[in-house]
Amino acid sequence: MHLPPEPDVVSLDSTNSVREQLRQVNQRLDEVQRDFVRSKEEVRETTKSGSPFALEILDKPIPSSFRLPALEPYDGSIDLTEHVAAFRAQMALYDTSDALMCRTFPTTLCGTARMWYNRMKPSSILSFDQFAKEFELNFIASSCPRSTAASLLGLTQGNDEPLAQFVNRFSAEVRKMPDIHPTLAIQAFLMGLRPSWFFWSLIERPPSTVPEMLQRASQYVVVESLVVGKREDHKKSRGDKPQGQPSRTPRRRDKLELPTPRPLPIPLNSTRTEVFLQILDEGLLKTPNPIRTKIGGRDKRRYCRFHCDYGHDTEECNNLKNQIEDLIRQGLLHRFVRDRWTSEERPWETVPRPGKPTPSPQSKRG
Repeated sequence: MHLPPEPDVVSLDSTNSVREQLRQVNQRLDEVQRDFVRSKEEVRETTKSGSPFALEILDKPIPSSFRLPALEPYDGSIDLTEHVAAFRAQMALYDTSDALMCRTFPTTLCGTARMWYNRMKPSSILSFDQFAKEFELNFIASSCPRSTAASLLGLTQGNDEPLAQFVNRFSAEVRKMPDIHPTLAIQAFLMGLRPSWFFWSLIERPPSTVPEMLQRASQYVVVESLVVGKREDHKKSRGDKPQGQPSRTPRRRDKLELPTPRPLPIPLNSTRTEVFLQILDEGLLKTPNPIRTKIGGRDKRRYCRFHCDYGHDTEECNNLKNQIEDLIRQGLLHRFVRDRWTSEERPWETVPRPGKPTPSPQSKRG
């Protein structure tokens, strides 16, 4: 009769074999784990020794949906403030975490800026603010100097400088000072302007904002360019005429021609200076001819706002007087005529303008 082996003997041998196998497996797993940890530490040490960023920044993963910002590479020759500001603006569309911004910003550097980054101290950067500060300190020579109130107040319009050129210079300085108070900017602009129609219009009707002031300036720039263009055309037309002896008109013909009657003065309800200031922005007045009196013989105590020059007062300016009365005869400035004069009592409306025939009383009655 065949008897089975004893259970205790079989169980003991099997158990010892399994235990040995498990011990070997565990030993192998321990070795693999130690190798993995060792290799990971070696990688971390290698990365730590080469990158200027701390491990907290390097360990954070980059989102799969992230796209590098489309910026012009910075090589150290352009304004660094604008570059950093543009980078922050584009990164705000994705994420503003220090890790992502720190690891992305070096991709926008090239040339000397990239060389500076490669020489940074390992593991020295803990945040993007720190990174940006060190970047700006290193390339501060490339940044554009910020304008100050003193530089703005020092701007003046040159003697021969067109209004358009001065406005462009002033606007460029104001754009560098986003925090400047509007009142200070307007005051600086007035201090820099030469005396002109535009200057007096700002004095009489001060602008409340800088954009309003610059808009009004642009309107005067257009007028100024038109005036200069007409003067150039006039000079060319005079230069094209043949240089010859002036034609002499027979004296007999001069004697036969009757002198043109001078228009009667028109009584105003305001001074000519007040009328001038009120219609200054309406574009009705023509640019006056320069004052003929030599500069040395002019009275510096008397200033004409219409001519923007010294020599006589605005109230005594004959050119201004004639233009105002001419506009009244055209029906454009009746609001400045004294009220006691009715339509029948306005003889200046029946007096012909120079160069036009005088209507006879009979033709008027008929």
